[in-house]
Amino acid sequence: MTHDTSQLPLGRSDRVQVEGAWNTDGNGESIWDRFSNTSKKIFDNSTSDSARDHHHCYHDDLALMRRVGLKVFRFSASWTVVLPLGRGHLSPRGLDFYERASLISATQNIENGPSSDEYTETG
Repeated sequence: MTHDTSQLPLGRSDRVQVEGAWNTDGNGESIWDRFSNTSKKIFDNSTSDSARDHHHCYHDDLALMRRVGLKVFRFSASWTVVLPLGRGHLSPRGLDFYERASLISATQNIENGPSSDEYTETG
């Protein structure tokens, strides 16, 4: 079922900005992970290694979204999580992470609309 979500409170994220954990559970390195870990590329020397750590804190994140009245949460399923080497076998742990986040979103009454990244961001 498709709903018009244009007027609903909406959250959006992607792996580099929010999930972090590029080197956790077999996740692959993205071009942004490599960039942010290159000396003098980021002003304050921060990296995407942990970002907001949604990868480990998604239960709390989704509960907070519900408490603040978020109705829709869109996230990008990163190729580096699903297909860590950019080719070959899919990652069961990566697929499991996105499935768990989707199921918990549904139990929090938050409509979930995962989308894939628009390019393969392998390093």
